[in-house]
Amino acid sequence: MRLNIFYYLAALAFILPSCALTKAKSFRDVEVTNYDETKDEVDETEIYYASRDKEARGEGFIKIEEPTFSAAGHEQVIIKVERPGYLTQYYYVPKMKNKGKYVDYGISAGFLAAGAAYVANINNIGDDPGFAIIGAVPVVGSAIAGSIIFLSSGLRYKEMNVGSVVLPSEKRPFPEKTEEDKYMFINEVEFDLVSFSEKEYKSIKEFELDSPSKSKVVDEELKDDFPVSNILNKVLYDQGFIDTVNLIPNSYNSVYLDVSIKDIVFHEVDDTDLTSVEFEIEWEIVDFLTKSEVFTYTTNYKSPLLFNNNDLIEEYIKNILTESFAIFTNAPETQEYIEAEEDNTEEMELIDINSSKPVSTYGKAIQASVTIKVDEGHGSGFVVSDDGYIITNLHVVGNTETYTVIFNDEREMDAELIRVSRKYDLALLKIDADSLASIRLPAEEFLPNKEVGKDVYVIGTPNSIQLGQTVSRGILSGVRTFNDLVYLQTDAKINSGNSGGPIVDDEGNLLGVSNAKLIGIGVEGIGFGIPASVLKEALQLNFIYSSGLDSDDSDE
Repeated sequence: MRLNIFYYLAALAFILPSCALTKAKSFRDVEVTNYDETKDEVDETEIYYASRDKEARGEGFIKIEEPTFSAAGHEQVIIKVERPGYLTQYYYVPKMKNKGKYVDYGISAGFLAAGAAYVANINNIGDDPGFAIIGAVPVVGSAIAGSIIFLSSGLRYKEMNVGSVVLPSEKRPFPEKTEEDKYMFINEVEFDLVSFSEKEYKSIKEFELDSPSKSKVVDEELKDDFPVSNILNKVLYDQGFIDTVNLIPNSYNSVYLDVSIKDIVFHEVDDTDLTSVEFEIEWEIVDFLTKSEVFTYTTNYKSPLLFNNNDLIEEYIKNILTESFAIFTNAPETQEYIEAEEDNTEEMELIDINSSKPVSTYGKAIQASVTIKVDEGHGSGFVVSDDGYIITNLHVVGNTETYTVIFNDEREMDAELIRVSRKYDLALLKIDADSLASIRLPAEEFLPNKEVGKDVYVIGTPNSIQLGQTVSRGILSGVRTFNDLVYLQTDAKINSGNSGGPIVDDEGNLLGVSNAKLIGIGVEGIGFGIPASVLKEALQLNFIYSSGLDSDDSDE
């Protein structure tokens, strides 16, 4: 019986090598070689990998510290390469082919068969020591040979299955903002698809050839479940396209972007966890002040094959949006629309602004304040002359061709656009009227810096036309400079619709024109106005005051 146990153990000498040879086929390492010749760039390059097998789900990308890393047991590997100033690149590493696997299987089967035959004849050997000694010779020999194969097979096949990934020398630089480029701000992101497409491929080769075996359109609405707006803002911020220094952008160096996701196609490879996503995006440059469409460009970008992993969706979407944004900004057609403009204000003929009935208190300034109604909303403005000249913001009148002026007594009159100043965001309108109450500029010696802390009043039409000529009180909080332009800061409430309205003092003197409000979590009471002192230069106006009497004190 003791010999029988010995024989059974000896039989394992045949069976174990067969297991080792069979298992050896799954051993694999991946070697990553950086093609860059500049050592400084190589040192800054960060390389990551993500892998997946039949049993484990991917855990995201893991940084590679050494040029060779073990991917034993993993059937799919993706390399991610990040270089400062360049677009992130992804590479799929195909499964290593073991060219000697059929020889392995043959030898393995032979050992297995020999072991099985030996086990089958154990009972015929009996307990005779002679037979045991004779039987032990081949058993020991086989054990030694099997052990050698068992120990070396893993090393041999590990070496055989090293996959080499050579990072290409071609690097695509990310379009970072230069001094000649405009800042960009996301205005709207539209993501409302009623259908999307799916394409299936039998192999990666078919995917590379764009030859799907199946294709279909899915009539299912896709909602904006992806943080597209947040990701785009992060992309713009990272590359310097968002002005983080100046609270109020300059129209000469800023544009809005409207982004619309027009189509999505999912590309899936059969029998893998690999998916590619294709986005068709329409990029629309919008004038910063008038909000009118300036230029439209459409991009189509198909991502590389990546794991179908919910934990990595945001990274994948960022890759698609970043690549698409790079295509958009690098397009020659786009360049002329994102280049910062020069201050090319043309010389204009002076316009005389005659005012014989300027108001004398902030309460009476309501009579000279108006609501400006345009096609898509409203803003505020104020009368500066007897015969109906009105000042407001350029971004209030926008790209509209018709303007309606509404007075405090609900009178409505059509207005004509006379001239604008893009630099200062100002516009001059004219209505056909006479003997109007008006708001006057302060004396020439008025210096805003010396008036900080003074009471001020903001008059305008916040949010709704029904709230016309609302007055809010505050103080002149400070005098600020953004993009080389001076602004008045006030804590008086400035809301949507107040833009273009007057900021006056107790005597009804014009201190500034409401222009902007700082918005954010925890931010309250920070509004800005354009100083009244720039109106003459900006709109080329010659103010003439023939009387100090306001409209109520006049004898006329």
